[in-house]
Amino acid sequence: MRLRVLRSASLLALLLLAACGGGGDGTGTVTPPIAGDTITVTQEKLATPVDGASNYLLYLPKGYGDDASAKWPLIIYLHGSQPFSGLVLSSLSQQGIMGYMKDNHKGLPAIVVQPQQDVNTHGHKVDWHDPAFIDRVIRDVEQRFAVDKTRVSITGGSLGGFGSWSMVLAYPKRFAAVMPVVGGLSNDTDSYDRHLPITTEADWGGSFARIVATPMRVYAGVPDANVPIAWARNPVVILRAAGGTPDYHETNKGHGDTQVEALQAEPIGWMLAQSRPDASEDTTPINAADYVGTYRAANNLTVTMSMAGDRLMLGFSDGRLPMSFLPIGDDRFMAEWMMRAKRDSAGTVKCFVTPMLMLADLVRDGATESCN
Repeated sequence: MRLRVLRSASLLALLLLAACGGGGDGTGTVTPPIAGDTITVTQEKLATPVDGASNYLLYLPKGYGDDASAKWPLIIYLHGSQPFSGLVLSSLSQQGIMGYMKDNHKGLPAIVVQPQQDVNTHGHKVDWHDPAFIDRVIRDVEQRFAVDKTRVSITGGSLGGFGSWSMVLAYPKRFAAVMPVVGGLSNDTDSYDRHLPITTEADWGGSFARIVATPMRVYAGVPDANVPIAWARNPVVILRAAGGTPDYHETNKGHGDTQVEALQAEPIGWMLAQSRPDASEDTTPINAADYVGTYRAANNLTVTMSMAGDRLMLGFSDGRLPMSFLPIGDDRFMAEWMMRAKRDSAGTVKCFVTPMLMLADLVRDGATESCN
């Protein structure tokens, strides 16, 4: 099932490409083919890559820079899963929010950013959005351009819907609006792979209670063959149980058509209308010393955990790229998936458990109690 989800955006790319029109000249800009607003998209790059990724696309609104004191809303759109060849400017700029603008030949009164998750820690086809990379892209745009930090919104389709949930859990006060589309919680896909039930409120600790104040709108398709409706409903159920009131929309459409429905004027206008005076880029505080150390997996993999700023860094003995995990509270950390620390009877972290098949549970060196 995981491969079915991850390959879904190849179809989406074709659907949106057909819907959005436009073309690229390969020189770094894309403009509409007929009269109307010129939708100019540029290729940008972080000065320092994050977990191997550095590229993103940028749109600046008409009138940007005319008033030096003006601040603009920011919308981040996270793309679906697709081959690296689909993440170049000429194709990615025809999808998502940028695709909507190109299709309508009408710009938005907002800065729009579409990160390119064109590398990952496993060195193959895009299969997740790295919250640490997305965070750095947002910070780069906020530093370089006139962003109103009280009006930062995030959305995404398919893999980008999963990424939207991950980002709001990692940064519970950052976003004025969050709109996951045909997505869910990565742990639910991994549980499916291991023939386990999908997650419940108890699995997530207090992380959903921390996002109840964030305006949320969620789109899901009942007949979606790529992301089962149970996966899309689950975070909504958990959020409601925690006291949240997400605006949940179910369609009778499939995977691609539900995304097209969500990326229209009214939902986009809803995001632009939201503001968050208490916006904060802070993650959930933790005691870093509790987690730092050396851990081992059953397959003789050694993992060294250290803290780098607000995130837990995992270094691997088998040569793979390091991974960043962001704290979401209650001994839980978010990257592609949520992993959880467990403590012994004395309160010391003894292991980390994860649903991922490619990363076994990690037992801390010197632990005297089993990981159960």
